[in-house]
Amino acid sequence: MQHIAEPTVEQTPTALAQSAANCAYWLETMRVQGGFGGPVVHWWQHALMFTGAGIDWRYEGIISGYLDLYRASGLYYYLDRAVAAANDIVNGQDEYGNYANSQFQLNPYTAGTPHEAAVDIALLNVASRLKAEQAEGWEGYIATARRSIENFYIRRLWNAERRCFFDDTRSITIVPNKVATLFIALARLSELSGDSRYLDAYGLPALNHCLSLQNGRDENRGAFAQYIEQGRPVNWYFPYYNARIVPALVLAHDLTGNDTYLAAAVSTMQFILRHIDADGGLPQVVYADRRANRYPRWVAGAGDVILAGLSLVPHGFAFDYQPTLDWILGGQLESGGFQTARGFESQGSQKTPPSLPHAFDLLPVAGWTDKRSPYCAGCSPTAPPSLPRPPAR
Repeated sequence: MQHIAEPTVEQTPTALAQSAANCAYWLETMRVQGGFGGPVVHWWQHALMFTGAGIDWRYEGIISGYLDLYRASGLYYYLDRAVAAANDIVNGQDEYGNYANSQFQLNPYTAGTPHEAAVDIALLNVASRLKAEQAEGWEGYIATARRSIENFYIRRLWNAERRCFFDDTRSITIVPNKVATLFIALARLSELSGDSRYLDAYGLPALNHCLSLQNGRDENRGAFAQYIEQGRPVNWYFPYYNARIVPALVLAHDLTGNDTYLAAAVSTMQFILRHIDADGGLPQVVYADRRANRYPRWVAGAGDVILAGLSLVPHGFAFDYQPTLDWILGGQLESGGFQTARGFESQGSQKTPPSLPHAFDLLPVAGWTDKRSPYCAGCSPTAPPSLPRPPAR
């Protein structure tokens, strides 16, 4: 294992803090009626016609980013922004517990996974911070998240026979990275509500079901298949989505003391690190037959890779995040947002991309830029005593 690299001159704590503040500023420019909006580009498909507010996984990173910036700076501006975002979520919940426009690239539709679980994480993070601050209103955010988890996930997607959550009501497909996101929501709801049922009866059994499907052999050992359909794994290994599983495994270890979870998290992170390119980017998909789909390579979304590695650092795991940090910071636009990816032009051909970027490469998306924002202050060895305020409009 490698040692954690020191930041370069261009990435001092102050520079990282300004980058974070600029990112937060850009996100505020994406506010529309009901929340954070804008178009979506994705590997699967795009949502270019609908640009309204999406109550989807963008809120997980947006709120975590604001709370990180608040802790690092002490500026109540960022806490206020986190609370305003949480209120978007509350106002966007329907009578069934689902959230408006929660399908990301499929918007404007509801009942999206892992999006609604990520929204619940965002709410529970705000509730936890407000409770610690002895501020009012935190119980309401817990109630909203509980309604989502009870009415949607437990009543509609839980399968008692498999002891896991399916991806939709057809009960055909299980997606490990989506289960991992839900596990974090269940664990935090269990902690904040005092009801251990969410963790013990649902969270841990679901995570254990996915853990039994982890690849234990060949060069893809440690990886999780993208999904399991009718009990059979589809062995497409997405390094990015595997990164979203790691923090859930670490949390499961921390809550139970079971080293099996920690070993699995380390193995998954090692799989990811084996596939990071010299420039810090990652291929989109690695197949069981050793082929790789390389394009597009996420820029903003690669923040989740760094967050995954950082979740293991307290347990003695060290890694060199500098190439990926360079890769991401090199994609920050003058607006404060971030490039979504590099190489959309080559998505079909898989040939080396041309020198000029595709328009989708340069299109910042709230639901990808948010993946970069949470670690802006946290990944530097020493956070600055205060963060610069966002640039004036």
